[in-house]
Amino acid sequence: MFSSHLAPPAAVPASSIPDNMGVKIDFAAFPWMSQLQEWAGGLQATCLIIIGILTVVGIAMFIAGRLSSSQQVQKVSATIILWAFIAGVAIAVIFAFLVWATGFDLGF
Repeated sequence: MFSSHLAPPAAVPASSIPDNMGVKIDFAAFPWMSQLQEWAGGLQATCLIIIGILTVVGIAMFIAGRLSSSQQVQKVSATIILWAFIAGVAIAVIFAFLVWATGFDLGF
């Protein structure tokens, strides 16, 4: 009686599934789309510049801590450098995914 509900659905051959379901992405359809692209590119550039500055500050702190034999400064600066590296990778991956998923040209 319930065996038809428990049976797996019939498989659809891959050749019968269309590649394009008729969806066309038009980024000019709304007037704010170009502005969003500029904001996304500007946000990525700003974040990467801030991370670059933090990395330089962390390296300078590490060198200063090394010269003054301050283990606490070395520890803090190494943490800053590590988090800057992680943040840089995260931002690069997030914006690369954004470009892949939306097709935005962020200017890079």
